[in-house]
This record gives sequence, structure tokens and C-alpha cells, in this order.
Amino acid sequence: AVSALINCIAIPAALLSMRVVGDDGLGRRNLQTLSFFLIAVSYFILSVFFGNLRAMGATTSLVMLFALLFFCLNFGAQMTTYILPQESFPPDVRASLNGFAAASGKAGAVVGAYSFAPMARMHGLGTTFATCGIFGVIGLIATLVFVDDMRKEEDGKQVLQVPSVQRNL
Repeated sequence: AVSALINCIAIPAALLSMRVVGDDGLGRRNLQTLSFFLIAVSYFILSVFFGNLRAMGATTSLVMLFALLFFCLNFGAQMTTYILPQESFPPDVRASLNGFAAASGKAGAVVGAYSFAPMARMHGLGTTFATCGIFGVIGLIATLVFVDDMRKEEDGKQVLQVPSVQRNL
């Protein structure tokens, strides 16, 4: 029952993402940056407090922390990872690079899923959650460095006409 409750958190996160992703006020790059920031903070909070809360038997607090984490995982970056490649890559190679980006994400998910339990056994859940937080920070930095802001100005023109990814290809 608790797992189903936590999984239901994905619904408002996805709905909020759909609302925000179409708003050029925030922008998709900033939404992904915010999402990676929230993911990193959530994992770091879990890394610090998980052991103590578990030892105290504070089940409600743990459920709330995992619900917060699950909301952050399903908000923003969950949606922008499908949208940003469409905006970032030039049309003549967009399909190939979009496929490469998707495959890279899937490969990362497989590595993360298969390495989580062994790492938790070897180093503890606190260290494992902190490592996940570090990967959230890496995602945040990668977004800031490699993704251009493609919001439109009030006259309908894009803020950047040629993304840096296109110039580097």
C-alpha cells in the first residue's frame, strides 16, 4: 500500500511538468536544471537522515522523504529528456542523435539499477544515496554546460537562433 501511494506521486509530478514545460517563462533548460537540483537535494537529504530515521522507526518520515524523492525524479527531467534533444540537435542529424541520447539514458539507467544494491551492501545506503546525489549534480552541470536556452522572446523569435550543439557538429 505504501509503494502504491508513493507511485501515485508521479501523477502530480508529471502533470506539473506538462504545465511548466509549455511555459516559455521558465524554459525547458531551466526546468531540467531545477529538476536535477531537486533530485540531488532529495538524495543528499536521504543520505544524511535515512540511517537515523530507520533506527528510530520513523516510517512516516521515511515515506515522506521517498515520496519527495519520487516527485523530484518524475518532475522536470523525466519529461525534458525527451523534449530537449528535439530542440538541441540540427534537423539533418536529429533522429540519429536523439536515438543516441535515448540509448545513453537507457544505458545509464541499467548501470544505476544493477549497481545500486551491490553498492548499498558494500558501502551502506547513506553513501549510495550520496552517490546518487552526486550524479544529480553531474546532470545539473551537464545541462548548464551543454543545453542552450531555447525560450522565445516576446516577438516570437528564439533567444538563441543557433544552439552551441549545432555549431560544434
